[in-house]
Amino acid sequence: MEFVIVVVGDHNCGKSCILLRFAENTFRVDHVSTIGVDFKLKTIKLGRDKIRLELWDTAGMERYRTIYNSYYHSAHGVMCVYDMTNENSFNSLENYWLKEIRQHAPQNAVLMLIGNKADLVNERKAGSFQILMHNLFFSFFHFHFVFGSRAQYIVVT
Repeated sequence: MEFVIVVVGDHNCGKSCILLRFAENTFRVDHVSTIGVDFKLKTIKLGRDKIRLELWDTAGMERYRTIYNSYYHSAHGVMCVYDMTNENSFNSLENYWLKEIRQHAPQNAVLMLIGNKADLVNERKAGSFQILMHNLFFSFFHFHFVFGSRAQYIVVT
């Protein structure tokens, strides 16, 4: 089995770090921003089945957003990532990213809401995710990419 998962969210919310932790089990403090799109491949074993995941890491900067429309068409799932310490990154999910996903992704694409930087508890600002999750049928996860907690769980679920 093979699945395409497109990862979206604002610039600097940690999309690349999540995928790096998941696909290669590494973390880089000096990570360079994605330009356009980057790809990670990961094969996981689920029971007796091997599942090949093609993870499309998109740049969050506005100047690249127009190129994503074509990426959504082949997506089996979309990870919507936001920075839990930046309320604007959460707000843009509803105000921009979800509109794009609804317009361009297949109706049966699985949506996942990923709250990143969960380790920065004292700096958390985005908290109304329960409302968004309930209204839009999301699966929701908090993620801390330094230690990689739940990295495997996010995609398998």
